[in-house]
Amino acid sequence: MDLNKRMLIALVLITVILVVWQMFFFKAPTINRIIGDSTKISDTSKVAKTKEKDTVIRSRVVVSRKEKTVSTKVAKLPYKSTDNSDTINITTSLYRMQIINHGASIINCYVNKYRSVKGDTLNILKGIPQSGITLYSGDYEIPLDSISFNYNKKYIELSDKKVDTLLFSWKNDTSNILLGYVFNNKDYKIDIFYKVNGIDVDWVKFNFNNGLAYEEKYKKNEIHATKAFANLGGTVEKYSSKTLKKGDVSYVGHSSFAGIRNTYFTAMYISDPKDVKGFDIHFVNDGILNFSFDKDYIHDTLNTVSLYIGPLDYTILKSYGGQFTDIFDWGWKIIAPISKLILNVMLFIQRFVHNYGITIIILAVFLFLIFFPLTLSSFRSARKMQELQPALKELQEKYKNNAQKLNQATMELYKEKGVNPFTGCLPILLQTPVFFALYQVLKSTIELKSVSFLWMKDLTAADPYYILPILMGISMFIQQKFSNPDPKQKYMTYFMPIFMVFIFLNFPAGLSLYYLIYNLLSLLQLYIIHLEVINEKKSKPDESK
Repeated sequence: MDLNKRMLIALVLITVILVVWQMFFFKAPTINRIIGDSTKISDTSKVAKTKEKDTVIRSRVVVSRKEKTVSTKVAKLPYKSTDNSDTINITTSLYRMQIINHGASIINCYVNKYRSVKGDTLNILKGIPQSGITLYSGDYEIPLDSISFNYNKKYIELSDKKVDTLLFSWKNDTSNILLGYVFNNKDYKIDIFYKVNGIDVDWVKFNFNNGLAYEEKYKKNEIHATKAFANLGGTVEKYSSKTLKKGDVSYVGHSSFAGIRNTYFTAMYISDPKDVKGFDIHFVNDGILNFSFDKDYIHDTLNTVSLYIGPLDYTILKSYGGQFTDIFDWGWKIIAPISKLILNVMLFIQRFVHNYGITIIILAVFLFLIFFPLTLSSFRSARKMQELQPALKELQEKYKNNAQKLNQATMELYKEKGVNPFTGCLPILLQTPVFFALYQVLKSTIELKSVSFLWMKDLTAADPYYILPILMGISMFIQQKFSNPDPKQKYMTYFMPIFMVFIFLNFPAGLSLYYLIYNLLSLLQLYIIHLEVINEKKSKPDESK
């Protein structure tokens, strides 16, 4: 069996094994789940005691939206109505944000570092009120989204100072509300403090509605990547849109953060878990999830919560500690550690070269060198197997009616010639999880977004001129020509490169760049094998004397 057949069989086998293991043997960490139309929201009062790292008390119910009931009454605070809301602009070194005084709601967040397909600064919100606050007092809920707050500043620019605070206030004859947003020039995380006087508040709900914005060009990818997540006592649980279509998620208990994410960006509320009552996640439609974060209200003090709206940047989220990096999609559990290792190696290289295109090239060289001894051994084994084909055919003809004798004679021939037929498969089996992990990292790494290299303006987008996929196809064709001299396998020489070109046409340019470099290095390896063959042929006449 030639190398290409073994490669295809090995790749198919490892894929089947991973998929079957994922489907039937791997179960994501869950807590008591009830799915069904008969389940009411009131079921969340049955709190299950669970011993974990933080010894939290919690229960979670997936609730049918048709059956979900709300027992509270809506109360509205008196205020002076106005048709127009004021917009406050906040500018930091990382983003430009807009907040309206109606409900003190965030409506836009332009991230300075990243560009849209049109080339302008990317807005990861939708220009509509997306954050909101609701107070709960006894049987009453008091939404603040219609309150026209007074504010202390119309513009905030943090170019010269590290921190600034936007204050919102509202009061009448009997009560008043103070709400503050603290912005840091070097951080996407916004610290929020709040205090209510004159209203007997039991708890507060922080809402985030209408999901994160995404560009229409990448709609399918973003819908697939959109997930909700939450830290449940030290374990981050994720909820796909597919799961949430079956019903909303309501959770009672402690959680240090909860939010939503798409391919490259996330929004989440963060808090000390001991003050958190729970959270709710609601499916709106494909690519759009709402979530809320509930906190007990502590009287006679400033209460706090934080809101992160920004990139899924590994370095930033890791700096917060805890399990924040677990919200990333690292792939199947079996390859997640490899994915993390590859990203950390890539970030380490980037610290010295400061160019992600060069970083990917160095990463390809680094991984090629790691696997070089194994793949070289594989190529040598394949060549020896090709040399044995005439002898193997003779044995097949000689023992065509005796399978046992044929197997015995074949093993003896392998032993005599020093050939191990399984040597060729081992490097492929070892490399396959690494390639899966590479795909997972390079297709969704925010560090590559809006990063230009050569003619490419964004390494997370497809090569606009398809140069990399075509060059990769050409390099693969040459590689097939060298490594597959068998005329019977001629169709593979043409089919595989063409097939891979079409596969990579819409893949991120960073991924295409990696595989092109790896293919070129493999050609160098084949050349080394070719030189060995020539040297062996030259030495044969001397050995015969």
